[in-house]
Amino acid sequence: RNSIIFVVPGFFALATRLRELNLSANALRTVEPSWFGFLAGSLEVLDVSANPLHCACGAAFVDFLLQVQAAVPGLPSRVKCGSPGQLQGRSIFAQDLRLCLDESLSWDCFGLSLLVVALGLAMPMSHHLCGWDLWYCFHLGLAWLPRRGWQRGADALSYDAFVVFDKAQSAVADWVYNELRVRLEERRGRRALRLCLEERDWLPGKTLFENLWASVYSSRKMLFVLAHTDQVSGLLRASFLLAQQRLLEDRKDVVVLVILRPDARRSRYVRLRQRLCRQSVLFWPHQPSGQCSFWAQLGMALTRDNRHFYNQNFCWLSSTE
Repeated sequence: RNSIIFVVPGFFALATRLRELNLSANALRTVEPSWFGFLAGSLEVLDVSANPLHCACGAAFVDFLLQVQAAVPGLPSRVKCGSPGQLQGRSIFAQDLRLCLDESLSWDCFGLSLLVVALGLAMPMSHHLCGWDLWYCFHLGLAWLPRRGWQRGADALSYDAFVVFDKAQSAVADWVYNELRVRLEERRGRRALRLCLEERDWLPGKTLFENLWASVYSSRKMLFVLAHTDQVSGLLRASFLLAQQRLLEDRKDVVVLVILRPDARRSRYVRLRQRLCRQSVLFWPHQPSGQCSFWAQLGMALTRDNRHFYNQNFCWLSSTE
């Protein structure tokens, strides 16, 4: 009854003839084997009863007392817990080890659940705020990776051309379905072209960008049908960006422009493209006499590589720089 609350490691190790030790009725919260050194195995009596031992999960003193249990009088009944509160006054063996939690595992589970919750909140928010930008940057980054084994070959393409136009412009939509589609798919016989049209060939259940991505990369060319070239937005703009990405990724210029109103104001891009690759920019002639020539030029533009149409002066300047 000395109110001992702490024992210095190795304190009893020098007492080589010590056989009986009474530490009962003190304020010890643990019993450490380091107190005794090599002397622990030679003790005949070690009384630690009536101490407020702290019975926490993984308490080392329990294993030590089991090792020297022959020397501990009344170990199952007299050696009791002083804390925590729910175990106070109960045997040190009354603790249900199944209730003990692995602290490191608990922190790992907490961190994992926190990460899942954070991703669950961040992903929908990012998709809502800048979904298209992230999606575009992701696939643009893929373009800089080494050549991939899944890169599509020309023979695996499903369509000859993906037709992109503004459905809100009824005149353009009518021309695509009643003129373009009929001419290229029905009136060319064995030379009929396979066109990809949004309302006909896009798969239901897929998102707009999934269908758009599949259409761009499963078509040999991208045919843009425009009434005006100075204001392009929505699906037209997204399709044009993917065409530029394909130029970076596969080094293939797949753009063919059809402008239904030759008198409309032309954008800088159209004027530049006319200088570099004139055969890929076509104007719909309103005179019936010029329409046969238009369809022949369009068929050539859709079936041949755009590299054959580039201005040779420009190509020579590019190669010398």
